[in-house]
Amino acid sequence: MLYRYNTATVCARSLASCAGSGTQTVQDLLRATAADGKPRRVSCNSGPDASRGVAWAAAVLPASGDVYAAVMEGEQTFPGMMIAERLEPRLAALGL
Repeated sequence: MLYRYNTATVCARSLASCAGSGTQTVQDLLRATAADGKPRRVSCNSGPDASRGVAWAAAVLPASGDVYAAVMEGEQTFPGMMIAERLEPRLAALGL
């Protein structure tokens, strides 16, 4: 792990995976992306009343080969695609 923003509690939360009815943690997302190299940019409701959402973004960074994974969950969550569009250029600017 190169960097973790926020606490381990946030990263360890099991939330809707947005790929069927299962759940995942950000660590699960990181491992899956590292294993198959496929980028993930997905979003869905995180509760049955649709008052909250969860968004996932992950990809292999071309310059370094490192993998990043990010999750947001809350009442006003950016879609996974928007998270990736904001993170990836900044990570590339850092040489990652």
